[in-house]
Amino acid sequence: MVKLRRRPLVLAAFALAAGRESVAQERVARIGLLRAPPQQPRDLASLTAGLAELGHIVGRNLEIVARYGDGDVRRMPALAREIAALSPALVVVDGEPSALAMSEAAPKLPIIFTLVGDPVAQGYAKSLSHPGGNMTGLTNIALEITGKRLSLLLEAVPTIRRIAILIQPRPGVPLLRDEIIAAAAQLGLAATIFEASAPSDIDPVFDRIAAAAPDAIVTINAPLFYGERQRIVARANALARPQIYPEREFVEAGGFMSYGVDFDVLWRRAASYVDRILKGAKPGD
Repeated sequence: MVKLRRRPLVLAAFALAAGRESVAQERVARIGLLRAPPQQPRDLASLTAGLAELGHIVGRNLEIVARYGDGDVRRMPALAREIAALSPALVVVDGEPSALAMSEAAPKLPIIFTLVGDPVAQGYAKSLSHPGGNMTGLTNIALEITGKRLSLLLEAVPTIRRIAILIQPRPGVPLLRDEIIAAAAQLGLAATIFEASAPSDIDPVFDRIAAAAPDAIVTINAPLFYGERQRIVARANALARPQIYPEREFVEAGGFMSYGVDFDVLWRRAASYVDRILKGAKPGD
């Protein structure tokens, strides 16, 4: 009789455990990640580490669906639609091309940006304190950083008078271009803009830079340039001109100097926005 009484209890316990496992599986959150540059394991590792500290573990209660543009911003709309079709709870994006593409593909989906220079000027937020709408996140204050970058370059090489600015055309660039020229003028520098939109543009644009014979070269952070950093540094070094870059990986590739945001910190901070939205907060708040 004892065995007969215990067996239903064992079965009930098994059923309860199975039920709990089923509930746990149903609570896995799916989030999207849309980035314009090639895949950067360090940035993804920083984001997942930040999420793990907040209890969101990939493979346990979190799934990340990621898409990368490999430096070609023209691919972003299609990649954004791919992510939207997977119905994530939210999407983390990097800069303007990803933010614009994702907002057009899913106008009501919560979007967290990490590398937008001026979200208010770009129309992604009503203000920094109260973004409104479905977008929120972090700003790298690209204009202030670029001005500081020019100052550091001038301190390192005081004889500089004419600089070449390398830019990848994309949303937000017209405003940035005007501000860079103004910031250079305040420092007594004459700036000439050189644009490259695709990998095939890198060599021709450096031929034009060589013909212009600037005293220094300033590269603005862009998806294309990060992916092509080895070739960009090699071409710049071949001109024997000092350069300053937006990320330390350019210096690791042999570049002269760099100044920019700490992306590891930025992606870890983005995790806190993900956590709050997954817990019910609204991006507009």
